[in-house]
Amino acid sequence: MALVRNDLTWGATRQAPPPPSRDVHEWTVAVESEPVDDALLGLALARFAQDAAQRAPEASPDATLTSGRFGLTLTIVASSADEAAREGGRVFTGALETALWPHADRAAETPYEVRVVQPQQVSTAA
Repeated sequence: MALVRNDLTWGATRQAPPPPSRDVHEWTVAVESEPVDDALLGLALARFAQDAAQRAPEASPDATLTSGRFGLTLTIVASSADEAAREGGRVFTGALETALWPHADRAAETPYEVRVVQPQQVSTAA
């Protein structure tokens, strides 16, 4: 007779691993905002870059601030351009909220554009 315990510790989550996919690609996603009010910039680039790096460390984010426009270039592994664009937009908006704090409401009002570049096939080892 064997005793099997399947206890979860506090705060633990369990998810099934995603099924292996042959259609996974590396997408280069570039996101750029419209110009932001100069009065809000201060130390914004450092906060923006640090937050993006924490949200998506595997995507090697590269943050810029040029003429009041925040920019972020990421390498995202996804199965479609739409999925890569959504993930890039999510990282960008979160980092922009952090960058513009305590005026995070301005981040939600700031329009931005997402561009996705053709993928490179990612090899999946079996």
